[in-house]
Amino acid sequence: MFGDPGIIAAVIVVGVALVSSWRTQRIAIAALQAAQHGPMTERWIGAVKLLGSTAGSSGQSSVEVRLGAVYSIEQIAKESSVYRAPALEMLAAFLREHAQIGRTGLEPTTDIQAVLTVLGRSGHEGLDLRRAVLWGADLEGTELVGANLFQARLRGARLVGARMQRARLEGADLSGADLSGADLRCANLVGADLSAAKLHGTDLRGADLSGVTLRDADLRGASLVGATFGDADLTAAALDGVDLTCADPKPRPASRKRFWLPRFGRPATASSASR
Repeated sequence: MFGDPGIIAAVIVVGVALVSSWRTQRIAIAALQAAQHGPMTERWIGAVKLLGSTAGSSGQSSVEVRLGAVYSIEQIAKESSVYRAPALEMLAAFLREHAQIGRTGLEPTTDIQAVLTVLGRSGHEGLDLRRAVLWGADLEGTELVGANLFQARLRGARLVGARMQRARLEGADLSGADLSGADLRCANLVGADLSAAKLHGTDLRGADLSGVTLRDADLRGASLVGATFGDADLTAAALDGVDLTCADPKPRPASRKRFWLPRFGRPATASSASR
């Protein structure tokens, strides 16, 4: 029985797989341990190497290795004021370069989501996430104050309760995103696509919504005090209970079928907008 070549081959294959998995896990554990011991410079160099490393003969990046690197870099950022900014900038750069590369799915990979989680809880202002592809990302409750999300692709992302004051979101794709209860005070959303987005109770006071597409968006209970609406398209948007005090220009919905706000002059009526 035990001399059967087929059984022997199967045992060898399973043994190799277990050894490979054990080695990968050992590397990830080593990365986390390195974040707690040794000179800071050595820890930094080691974590950066692991972040860009590959595992296995196929050359495919190991999720475990990258996760170890991400959390190592986070630990370094917590412990060292000198490395804090470079560490977070490194993770942001990694995200910009690697998010959704070669993938067709609508959710970020495990390592990319881990980077987002680390950046979101860092409290670091002004993160550079320009043009990042973050479809379906979970950013609930994250702190992205002053973040640069210019032309970022956040379709279907979950940003419930996110703090995004003064964030730059010009030209960003936020269609279908859930921004319920998010804080977007004084954010720049010029030209952004918020079609079918959930903005229930969102704080948009002082935000620039010029040229924004809000078709079928849910803005019920949102605060738009002092917001700018030039050229905004709110076709069929839900506006029940919206606070539009001092909005510029102040919207006056003439029809739920057509609601277009020109950059100059008075808000157009349904008939004038269609001409």
